[in-house]
Amino acid sequence: MGPANPSFGNGIERRRCRFSFLPQGASATPYTLAAGTLIGDVGWVSSAARTGVGRYRIVLTTPVIKGFPLFQLGSALVADAFMRVLQVGNEGGPNNFLVDVEAVVAGAVTDLAADNNTRVFCDIEVELANP
Repeated sequence: MGPANPSFGNGIERRRCRFSFLPQGASATPYTLAAGTLIGDVGWVSSAARTGVGRYRIVLTTPVIKGFPLFQLGSALVADAFMRVLQVGNEGGPNNFLVDVEAVVAGAVTDLAADNNTRVFCDIEVELANP
């Protein structure tokens, strides 16, 4: 996650987690830094994986008060495509924050091919309680 925000408001700290992953088609193998399929500031990413056709789940390593996810699809090969946030879960509770997204290509949810030209960029800003 990015550097700590030096300003606190009402005991809340905001942090930003920026990373990307390389979709692997229909493979359900989790994305990892070691495999080169999870890239960037991944220290707070507990897991990132495909959960179904064109669907992906990102789980952070910590609970959060509130999360603000932003996903962008970058591809030299896929046109008319975007990422859609389906669900943001576990906000304000004791469980780790999660977000589910799906890839929409030409109006249909679809798997993204495994290639070096397609990447999903993730930018998740979270609010943490000041310990």
